[in-house]
Amino acid sequence: MKPRISQLAQSGAALNNVVTWDGSKWAPSPGTTGPTGPTGPTGPTGATGPTGPAGSGAGTVLSYTPAWTSVSGTNPAIGNGILTGNYMVTDKLLTLTIALKVGSTTTFGSAAWRFSLPSGISAAALLSGAAAEHTLGAFARDDSLANYFNLVAWVNSTSNLVAVYRGNAANDPCGPSAPMAWAVNDTLVVSGHVITT
Repeated sequence: MKPRISQLAQSGAALNNVVTWDGSKWAPSPGTTGPTGPTGPTGPTGATGPTGPAGSGAGTVLSYTPAWTSVSGTNPAIGNGILTGNYMVTDKLLTLTIALKVGSTTTFGSAAWRFSLPSGISAAALLSGAAAEHTLGAFARDDSLANYFNLVAWVNSTSNLVAVYRGNAANDPCGPSAPMAWAVNDTLVVSGHVITT
């Protein structure tokens, strides 16, 4: 038995629906979707994660002034010349450059020269008892003659000092008169890598 229209209308109104006869029964007609409601408030921010490990400083080039000394007697003095050091530490690898340019008041000391590593950095012990554990490249330039001298530099873990020698002569360190008679605008450059502790 088909329900009365008035009954369906009353129930449909109560449900806020429209009903239609589908041939066998009255059924609610699908209505149109209403507009989307407003977005709810944002939830609270989660807890901050743990701080990551400190970086190694890789890629940061730092400067320092190397100590310039003699192995004995009077130390050299840069005067109005230029003595600079630049370095970078990546993990335990030190990349180092030392550059010296002679000025008119530079004095050269009385014995073979040594240059210091940056403060707080120590060369690693690689070969027990070895005089030269870390080897670096070096050259000197005689400005007046435009001559270049091929040199070699080394560091050991006992002294942590850079020593410079002529590459083709045994026991011939750079010093007051080697590899040339030093004069204004002459230069010495040392560059290379040192494994550190």
